[in-house]
Amino acid sequence: MYQSLETFPIITWWKLLNNEISAKDLGISQETFIKLYDDYFDEFDSLEWRNLLRFQAKLIREEYKAELILELINYFKLVVDIKHIETQEYAKSNLVESIQKLFPQQKKINHFSDIYEIDKFLDQVYKSQLNILDTFKKEQVKKKEKLSVYKLISIISVNLGIKINANELTVLEFINYYKLSKSKNE
Repeated sequence: MYQSLETFPIITWWKLLNNEISAKDLGISQETFIKLYDDYFDEFDSLEWRNLLRFQAKLIREEYKAELILELINYFKLVVDIKHIETQEYAKSNLVESIQKLFPQQKKINHFSDIYEIDKFLDQVYKSQLNILDTFKKEQVKKKEKLSVYKLISIISVNLGIKINANELTVLEFINYYKLSKSKNE
């Protein structure tokens, strides 16, 4: 049903971009969604949308960091449970190397650090990462509120002096109206 931007309703597309619905809910394969997504940003090619893509990439990177830190914490718990001291020290050494690879700029943790210092460090880093993610989430909410599709369509409609029905508008029509509105304002 939704195989091109020419037929894809903008309201549904906007919900998809804002994770209100999924591609699976719409019966769209991941490959088709990626193609449509790429086409959308190729067609749109505006500073705001490039910034949105950068923001999304940063958010994904920060979420990945949080997952890595959680993996380190889980590995740390396994190290702590090791009863044999030599084996525990060997495992701790591997953990320290992983920490140093993930956080090369930190100087607190080294091979001489004890379990308490590593525990404290991982706890602080994880809490810090959660704060970063929380900031990203708040920023994302602000951007969503600011970039309502209905608001954009009404601005475009006023700029062009025509009535645009958001419920009948396709993604490609929206992009073309947006470009026309932008060029009229320049």
